Amino acid sequence: MDYKNLTTRSVSSLILLIFFFILINLSNLYISFLFIVAYSIILYEIIFFFKNKNLKFIFLYLYLLISFISSEIYLFYFFEKNIFIYFVILIIIFDSFSYLIGSLFGKKKLIPKISPNKTYLGLFGGLIITFIISFIINYFFEIYNFIHFIIFTLIIIISSFIGDLIESLFKRISNIDNSSNLIPGHGGVFDRLDGFIMSIIFILIFNIYI
Repeated sequence: MDYKNLTTRSVSSLILLIFFFILINLSNLYISFLFIVAYSIILYEIIFFFKNKNLKFIFLYLYLLISFISSEIYLFYFFEKNIFIYFVILIIIFDSFSYLIGSLFGKKKLIPKISPNKTYLGLFGGLIITFIISFIINYFFEIYNFIHFIIFTLIIIISSFIGDLIESLFKRISNIDNSSNLIPGHGGVFDRLDGFIMSIIFILIFNIYI
């Protein structure tokens, strides 16, 4: 495991979290602005760093557009600060522990042709720890009943994982390791938000129907 990269990644994540918590406590307008900036940077990364002449990239642009629209609809119609923080924290927990457990202990590759660093142990370790922490948060803050808690957590884990795979697939097509080098230890904004991009679509659906 590259401990130097892990340290850099951890420091970058802490700075981003502090920035996020400052913005979310100011106004919904700041969060909307943050979404616009983040998706604009991701679009920039796709245009200038990915080899996007393949017709498959039409899907990627459409996917990004649907995610952005979903994020704005969620923000204006369903946004609740505590639930959104809960949502973001669980994505971070799943991503972080999947990465950490997979890097330290994972040996058997999950989908090496798409994402060579993902392992079975990383996936299931991240899943279990995310469920445990989600249960603790939900228990103390009484966010959802038990059934909705299970559905919400599963949606986050599955959609976040699929979002990660989608970005990994297009990075393999483009033969690049990261979407850019904007965030030390992480790569680009797309690398950092790949799980969020898919998850926000399904959290909107969750809020509409539940």
